[in-house]
Amino acid sequence: MGKEELVVDVYVDDLIITGVRTEGINSFKHEMAAHFRMSDLDILSYYLGIEERLKLTKASTAVKVDATLYRSIVGGLRYQVHMRPDIVFAMGYVSRFMEDPREDH
Repeated sequence: MGKEELVVDVYVDDLIITGVRTEGINSFKHEMAAHFRMSDLDILSYYLGIEERLKLTKASTAVKVDATLYRSIVGGLRYQVHMRPDIVFAMGYVSRFMEDPREDH
């Protein structure tokens, strides 16, 4: 069997555990539970105030917003991605809606 690789993100007392094989993740969780009191919240949907699975669409029917302001905000944030690589995905995501930005974007 090859070397098992897991990525464990730690923030204070919260962990995100990810890897290629579910068996490896479960094994790690069992090992941790043997040494520490912990709870397993199952599949990640909310972490540090960020909710996953956000679905935005260009076909949104939400109220339109000021496109110039939206583009200005996105442009300012684009500048920040060099210093904040953690926002790169979100930047790319909201950049898709610069043509016709809506309130939910």
